[in-house]
Amino acid sequence: MARCARGARGLGLVLGFGLLVPGGVGAESAGAAKDEPPAPVALDALFKLPSQTPRLEAPERGGVTQREWLERFDVARDDLARARARLEATQTELEQLASSSQSWQVAAPGGQPGGENGPLSFRLRQQIRSDREEVEKAEHNLNELRVEAELAGVPPEWTGEPVDPPVEDAQP
Repeated sequence: MARCARGARGLGLVLGFGLLVPGGVGAESAGAAKDEPPAPVALDALFKLPSQTPRLEAPERGGVTQREWLERFDVARDDLARARARLEATQTELEQLASSSQSWQVAAPGGQPGGENGPLSFRLRQQIRSDREEVEKAEHNLNELRVEAELAGVPPEWTGEPVDPPVEDAQP
């Protein structure tokens, strides 16, 4: 029986019953905390920022922030504008070449005049074909980015594209 009582007391101490006894371990630490006043704080310390400033997270959509979405759309629109400008410049160059050629050109019956199939116009026609492919690719990339943004729930302001005002129903 003595063993059980001693075991119960040990168990009580382990469970924290000793902290509730007036002369127990908890009484010493609680009294010490009441007697000591808090340490004074220097005013200069209050004006200093903490060394670990909390990082403010920017809202994300599809794992990308607003600034990154704007940059992606700006790059896609710039690529499209450059491709269209190259195509227009090449077409203008071909038009100038065609207008500068002589109006009277001789060719065999059923054949094309020589100026149209010349090496310079051939190069320009190939360049126009290549430029058109680049424009189509840039348009495709911009459309894919729009779809990706739509699926990610990106607000229209994040795309940098003009927002169409809502259409009001006409009253009869």
